[in-house]
Amino acid sequence: MVVILAVMSLVILSVVILTPDESHLLLRSHLTMEDLESDEFKVHDPCAAWLNNNEVALRTREGHVLTFTLKNNLTTTLLDNSSLDLTSAKFQVSADKRFVLLAYNIRPGSAGA
Repeated sequence: MVVILAVMSLVILSVVILTPDESHLLLRSHLTMEDLESDEFKVHDPCAAWLNNNEVALRTREGHVLTFTLKNNLTTTLLDNSSLDLTSAKFQVSADKRFVLLAYNIRPGSAGA
């Protein structure tokens, strides 16, 4: 009887010791507003636009505006956003690629008001 109790005690003790702690999973199972506003939950819209038959302009997640040439897979930076720190919603590139028009902080409203 003592041997059976000793074996049962060792089995129970090993189950308790070797079972992973899942309490941290239970605490993080609920989403908070900070979670939803983090970069993990943001959808990246590259906002691409054709410049001509061979080039596409696009905005990266960081806000840089690049051109991509289809013939030779060459990427060129038109606008480096590291100095501006703007999160633009839309952009447009001039025909000669010398100017980039950025739209940011767009608020819905009635036209002409």
